[in-house]
Amino acid sequence: MKYAAIILGLVALTCAAVLFYFYGRTTALESNLKETKLALSAEKDALDKVQASLAKSQAELSQSNLALSEQRAELESSRQNLSKAESSRVILGDKASSLANSNRRLKTAFGDLQLDYGQVKSSLQTLKVKNQDLKNYLGKIESLNMSDGKRIAKFEAIVQEVEEQAAAVDVKLDEFMAAIEGVMDDATKGERGQGTINVALLEKVLFKPGKAHLRFKARKKLALIGDALEKVGGLRVRIVGHTDNIPIAKSHQHVYFSNWELSAARAAKVMRFLIYEQKLDPRKTELVARAFHEPIADNSSVAGRRENRRVEIAISPVIKPIYQKVKELSESLTH
Repeated sequence: MKYAAIILGLVALTCAAVLFYFYGRTTALESNLKETKLALSAEKDALDKVQASLAKSQAELSQSNLALSEQRAELESSRQNLSKAESSRVILGDKASSLANSNRRLKTAFGDLQLDYGQVKSSLQTLKVKNQDLKNYLGKIESLNMSDGKRIAKFEAIVQEVEEQAAAVDVKLDEFMAAIEGVMDDATKGERGQGTINVALLEKVLFKPGKAHLRFKARKKLALIGDALEKVGGLRVRIVGHTDNIPIAKSHQHVYFSNWELSAARAAKVMRFLIYEQKLDPRKTELVARAFHEPIADNSSVAGRRENRRVEIAISPVIKPIYQKVKELSESLTH
């Protein structure tokens, strides 16, 4: 029993010790729990502050993003306006350039108009002077008395003579063209001008290349032309030699140094034939050498050079001189 009591006492002591230990631990745990709760409460307060600050920052960030979006929109609008302004600047630059060109053209046109105005003004002044001279002349004619009838008759006679000579020229030229109609071909061409007829004979019908000796067929053509000149009569003849622009070969320059000599020799051959063979009056003939200075075609082509190598016979009627009569009549009217 004694031992049992001792054991129970020891158990009680042990239990008491254990209970005291656990009480102490519980007290410590409760204290730590309170401290932890306090710390958690402090941390929660701090977290609430952080969350409040974060919410404020988020609100400020939202406002900043909104402001940034507005600034971006304004920037994009500014960029678009700048692009439009640049386009407008380019368009205005083009318009300014166009206006500058138009201004230069207007200045040039204005200068031309001023020049034309000056010329018109000068011409008008000249016309006024001539008009006054004409009035004075008409006044003199109107003031002619009966004794001046002879001078008027002379004037009318001169006018009639001029008209008759002009009609005679046309008749003679028509007769000559009809007389040489059988001579015309692709190498011999006749052209009617103002008071003249020009007969062009190409080299191939007259001469060998680089030569001045008449071919046999050339003599036949020239004989027909000579017969026509004799038949019509009263015609003046001008014979003109022409060449192309190809220089005379050095091997032939001892004969014809240049195209001048060759064109002169060819014209002379034609003239000599018409004078000595066809009995053309030498007082009514004229010889001219033009070398290559009066081409009728382009010398850069073979065909053009072929056309340019020719002898032309210019025919014009002999007109009676009436200049002295006109001069005498004019002087009589001024007295």
